[in-house]
Amino acid sequence: MVSQTHSTPPALRLALSERVQSLAEFDDNWDGYGAKPIAPAMIAAVRQFLERLADERGELLMKPGTEAEWLVPDCLPMSSGAVQLEWHVGGRILEIEFERPDLIHYLKWWPGHEVPADEATFPADDLEQAAALIEWVLYGDASR
Repeated sequence: MVSQTHSTPPALRLALSERVQSLAEFDDNWDGYGAKPIAPAMIAAVRQFLERLADERGELLMKPGTEAEWLVPDCLPMSSGAVQLEWHVGGRILEIEFERPDLIHYLKWWPGHEVPADEATFPADDLEQAAALIEWVLYGDASR
């Protein structure tokens, strides 16, 4: 588990923890079609990812143009047992799906714009790849 640094505000850490913990509340058949609860290993991987993101790149969880408003992603269970994190900013959409505790599949798109959708997979511990995607959803251009 990633140790907390002094730079991660307690309010952000609490918001992330509450979002991730909500994944443990889904029982058998939570979707009405036989979905299983989200595995503890998957929840732990999502928690570790978000804690690392907050500790190492916390500015990416701040709403653009603010200094105290957090942009915590939605944490959604998938009937497959995967977990999807979603950001929606300025019409841009980013979905980061933990297909396995060690593998992320992402999809990013900007409906109504001449920007083609993009999707691929990368290792869940590749924080720099995740950071580049989050920069894109926040600012439209990761190279700003």
